[in-house]
Amino acid sequence: MSEERICDYTVCWMREQHAREICSWKYPGRLAVYNYPDWNECRRQGWDITDPARRLLSHFVILRRNELFAYFILRDKGSFISLGLGMKPEFCGKHLGHILMELAIRTYINEFVMDKPLYLTVLTWNRRAIACYRAAGFVIEEEYNDTHAYIPGHRYRMRWNPNYQ
Repeated sequence: MSEERICDYTVCWMREQHAREICSWKYPGRLAVYNYPDWNECRRQGWDITDPARRLLSHFVILRRNELFAYFILRDKGSFISLGLGMKPEFCGKHLGHILMELAIRTYINEFVMDKPLYLTVLTWNRRAIACYRAAGFVIEEEYNDTHAYIPGHRYRMRWNPNYQ
């Protein structure tokens, strides 16, 4: 992986210490649906974030002056690349999402075959995240109800369109 950098922000592979910290993040209010179980429970359930080999295939972190700022996951799903992401709760709502999105998209461009589109999903009530994703060039392609996801609910499937910005 080539290192991506914006000012004080750097992308690198997720290590166990980062994964453990991410599992301890607690989002307030309605955003609490994004909280991970604690590290031991994630390990017991076999989550990718706890497996070094699987982390190395798809999990990245963004460090801000060596402090964990955010993470993203780029998974090759065959015909497309799936983007999952999260920002440290103390940085949410401070108009910093563009940094996370820019670095995740740069990593996608540098690490994956560009003939596979980039998608993400978002719960339809998460207006702040949707606005951030739109500003990064994502467009809504589908609205659906997912009852089988880790976080069930009504969501949008969004596709990155670099010409949309």
